[in-house]
Amino acid sequence: MRLTSFALRGLLAYQHGEVRVNADELPSGLIALTGPNGHGKTTLLETPLAAAFRSFPSRPDRAVMDYAGTSDAYLETTFDLDGQGAFRLRCNVDGPRRKTSAVLESVDADGTVTPLNDGKVSTYDAAIATLLPPQALLLASVFGAQTQRGSFVSLDTGARKQLFAQLLGLQHLEDMAARAKQAEKLAGHAVVPLRAAFEVLNRDARLELAIELEQLADTLQVEQGRLELQRRALQDELATAEGELAALQAAAAAYATARTTADHHEVERAAVQREHATVLGALDQLTVTTAADRSSIQAATAAALAAFDARIADTKAHAAEVAQVATERAAAVELLQRKRAKNQELLANAARVAEAVETSATATASIASLRAEAQSREYALAGVQLRMHEVSNALRDVGEADRALARDTMAAALLACAPFGDACAPCGFMAQAVGARARIPDLQHTVATRGTVEAERADVEHAIHAQQDQIHTIREQLATHEAVIAAQSPWTTLADALRQATERIADYEAQIQTREADAARALQAAEVREAKRVEDLQADRAARAAQQVQQDAELHARVTTQRTALAERGDRLAQRLTAIAFVLADLEDVLASTHEAAAQAAAQTTRLQERRRAWDASTAALASVTSRHEELARRRAQYAVRCEERDTTAARIATLEHHRQDWDVLARACARDGLQTIEIDDAGPTVSAYTNRILRDCYGPRFTVEIVTQEAKASKSKDGSTMKETFELKVYDADRGGSPRDIADLSGGEKVIVEEALKSAIALLVNDRNVHRIRTCWRDETTGPLDEDNRARYMRMLRSVHTLGGFHQTYFVTHDDEAALQSDAQLYVHDGQVDVVLPPYGRSAVAA
Repeated sequence: MRLTSFALRGLLAYQHGEVRVNADELPSGLIALTGPNGHGKTTLLETPLAAAFRSFPSRPDRAVMDYAGTSDAYLETTFDLDGQGAFRLRCNVDGPRRKTSAVLESVDADGTVTPLNDGKVSTYDAAIATLLPPQALLLASVFGAQTQRGSFVSLDTGARKQLFAQLLGLQHLEDMAARAKQAEKLAGHAVVPLRAAFEVLNRDARLELAIELEQLADTLQVEQGRLELQRRALQDELATAEGELAALQAAAAAYATARTTADHHEVERAAVQREHATVLGALDQLTVTTAADRSSIQAATAAALAAFDARIADTKAHAAEVAQVATERAAAVELLQRKRAKNQELLANAARVAEAVETSATATASIASLRAEAQSREYALAGVQLRMHEVSNALRDVGEADRALARDTMAAALLACAPFGDACAPCGFMAQAVGARARIPDLQHTVATRGTVEAERADVEHAIHAQQDQIHTIREQLATHEAVIAAQSPWTTLADALRQATERIADYEAQIQTREADAARALQAAEVREAKRVEDLQADRAARAAQQVQQDAELHARVTTQRTALAERGDRLAQRLTAIAFVLADLEDVLASTHEAAAQAAAQTTRLQERRRAWDASTAALASVTSRHEELARRRAQYAVRCEERDTTAARIATLEHHRQDWDVLARACARDGLQTIEIDDAGPTVSAYTNRILRDCYGPRFTVEIVTQEAKASKSKDGSTMKETFELKVYDADRGGSPRDIADLSGGEKVIVEEALKSAIALLVNDRNVHRIRTCWRDETTGPLDEDNRARYMRMLRSVHTLGGFHQTYFVTHDDEAALQSDAQLYVHDGQVDVVLPPYGRSAVAA
């Protein structure tokens, strides 16, 4: 985003007309806003942001309409956005009616203007939000308000994290976390009715009902088998009796039939015996498998307990921590001792330092006088150069007049050749010749001034060379005095340190004692942590041993269930073998009875009647069993349907629970304590590195800034974490022993330098992260609390930030003449007007 122009009218100091600044006509670099207090410098600087966000950054509690005195007041800004083209913002304000409208427009290369909203402030704000970074982000980076509003240092921990979340573009993670939470809730709501349905289905498909149906099936099977055996026996007896009655020769055929039936049952008995043997083998295999599972559980428990014992016995980490404390203590004490010795050595050079300070003061006074003289000479040189420009223009006019005189002389000569003299004037050529003849006297007069103009030009050139020689001589003298100051600098820089040397020696001795005490406390804390670690591991070991007991109990219950099922199946097969044995025994009786069939014919008549009655009874009983079988089949089918529905419902519940867990994991990963915290933690060192680079350009290695996003907890949390989230700013001052200081403890000038370096570092990070780089930077009266040396350092820092950030223009408000003279252009603000002043300063200003 590069500012191309901005304008306002009818607001604050600009009540009586439009003021417009065409940024494209200003040079790239530092643009200083100068002028008397109360004449609108801050208002002009804040115009671009006020137009975009409908409030002045230094006056956030009031709307722009509160400062409009007319009905046609407005704020307007145009800028170029990389890859998207040019845009114009205009906020119209009707102060008396307290109404505001605003429009955002895109401007094509051919001048075509396309509105991007309907003029309402609500749609305007929405359109601005899609195009520009948030206002809070700009206030903490590229825009430094006079009130320090939005400064990173003035924000609390939550606001600092929110600021970094905005500049890193983490809103999409917050949105994803919210959507994941909503999806997790929807999945949870969907599970509730499914669980209720599952409970109902599980009751209708319970295992006891299946066992009851199996038992009923077995009972019906046994009863049906008994009835079928009984019918077969009765059938055989009836056939035998009827055969004996009809003819004894049918006895052989009855015997053959009985033999066939007996063979069939023998085959069936062999199949049942094989199945029974398989069940017995499964029982034996279950015993073997159970033993193997129990052995595996015991082995895993033994390995886990051994691992716990090894971790309890391993004290390497504790020993390393103790060694590290001792090493850090020795290093810190040695460093403090060296500093103490250095200050003692400094006291020995007190006389040399005093001499250097006096010499530097003399040279500094001479430099100030020479600089004033150089500025006067430069103003004089600018005046002479302006006169040279005027003389050059006059000499160019003489040359043009000379050429015009030659042309007009030739044209006027046509009049002498004309046959009718001036009577031919209506002819086009003659009319031109007459006009040329009239111009000749004025042109001759202008050409006659050539000698005078050329002589004046020579005088001006001489004056320019004389002024340049004087300026060169002054600059050589300045270089000589600056060399003297530089030569004394190694000693003069020790002046402040010399005054504090005695106090520092005592301070270093106190720090040595403090470091020894800290080391002792650290060793004690390490011992406490080691004891806690051993205690926690022993508790975990006991829990693992208890887990084995639970696993053994679960294995026993599972094996008992399987063994019971196999035993019940074996019992049913044994019952079937018994029934088959009964049938075969009956067949043997039939076979034996056929031998005496002829002799028992008379007795068989009575028995035949009895068997027929028994046959009728068994037929009725078998019909009842068949009906009960059909009812059992219906109940089994209904049970299978319930089981299938229950399993389907369970699968849906499991799927929803799995999705619910996935959404929950995603929500926690994208939440502020997840990926957002990781991104913010990663950005902290980047901002620190940028800040320290800027400070080195300004202050050298004195100040170092660190943004700390995590710090160690006093004790481990329940979840095992040892670090907690924070957002602290630490400033290390090498001149104060290198220990961390609160930024509030710095002097006014030092605090401004550090705050500005941090704000500039955030601006650099914003440009690194932003798809559309910000090409314009603003600073409002940040040089106010600075002394002369710090103002010079600040201007160097501003130049460095301008270069590092790739800014096109940096606007800053200042009342300091030295700072303004180092700018690439000035906007002089006075009486509701703005004048552009370009270097070399001293030229006449032009209206913005």
